Amino acid sequence: MKSIIKKTILILIFQIFVYPLFIFSEASNKSTLAPTYSQRDQIVYARIFNLFDNWDKRPSPLEIRDLIVNYKLSKEDILMAAKIYFSGVFPVAVKQINSINFFQSSEEELNLITPYIINIVKALISKAEEISNISNVNFIIFGRDGELIYDVCKTLGLKATLFPGSKDIFRNGKPLDLEKADDKGIRNAKLLFETYGITSESIQNSMQHFIMVDTGFKGSVGSSFRKALSYLFKASLEDEGFTKKFPLYLICKDESGAGFTHGKMFDQSEQLEITFDKNIDNIENILPRVKQLNLKRSQLFGFGNKFTEYFIAVALQLMPKFHQTYDNIKSNNGRTFGVPTQKVISNDINNLEKSSVNASFIHPVAALLLQYKIIQNILNLIPDNIESYNPIDHQVTLKSS
Repeated sequence: MKSIIKKTILILIFQIFVYPLFIFSEASNKSTLAPTYSQRDQIVYARIFNLFDNWDKRPSPLEIRDLIVNYKLSKEDILMAAKIYFSGVFPVAVKQINSINFFQSSEEELNLITPYIINIVKALISKAEEISNISNVNFIIFGRDGELIYDVCKTLGLKATLFPGSKDIFRNGKPLDLEKADDKGIRNAKLLFETYGITSESIQNSMQHFIMVDTGFKGSVGSSFRKALSYLFKASLEDEGFTKKFPLYLICKDESGAGFTHGKMFDQSEQLEITFDKNIDNIENILPRVKQLNLKRSQLFGFGNKFTEYFIAVALQLMPKFHQTYDNIKSNNGRTFGVPTQKVISNDINNLEKSSVNASFIHPVAALLLQYKIIQNILNLIPDNIESYNPIDHQVTLKSS
């Protein structure tokens, strides 16, 4: 009820004080009052407000796709809704949004790496088709770093899951640190995996296959995921059938062996073999956010000649995120999700000069704009009447009439 009242108040504020300021008569070039507040705008803004209300759950790419396809969602819609929403709860965020360069570097970087993300998805489809029919393969993409890859997969109609892939949720007594869990903790962990489509039945089903995906660089999250699974479902990490059921591919893998703390488990991750349709020379100096880190190829060890893969992985890791790292779980309507416990907005998402490749920049508005942009980019490449799309051979399945 409180949420409904809040949304009603926000829409009234927009109708009375804000919306009229942005309606102009082209004929007279003078401001005029909006005659009505359209039903379309009411629906779009209410749904955006709801996304921000649920700050601990990243928006579904299918919802963003629906807003784009059926309501013509725009960048301006998101920015205006964000200004209204945060004006009362976090005014600093409004000041950030009003900054000229608030989203500029993130948008520029996303536009540059979108073709590379598509090539990554093509490579994943190739791996899936080596295993089975693509419809039998579920991509387990670790968030938060793999979020944009997940968005592309879901927009293209592939089976994909964005699994809470933060180290924090697997350690120090957190929900997936199962060696320290009591019976309730074990039950909750099972519910979590079931929510993301991983059950004892799906593991035992010889027709069902999974492919784990992470940006890089050691495969630690994937190994922790396998360890939790083996604990829950009594499978041996040494069982070849188990490891084949859950292969782990990294966008860029460090082959140096440095920092391996779990021994053999790390040897089970693989470098995803990606064919890039185009290569930007000195890409690290072209990507505006990555460039700030001043990374030198001569200082990178363990990556062979996989420099493009490395810098694309870094770019994905440094993109603004919707929320803080996953470190807890929450149940709702019989489903259990990974969530953050801290509600955070970064003071500055554009200054990366003193950051590491694993730095975390959190801003729900910037993250939502990125999600909108990547989905819009993909929709621009495929037919309007698409049901699913296979980018590896440009085969489409159209919606039934």
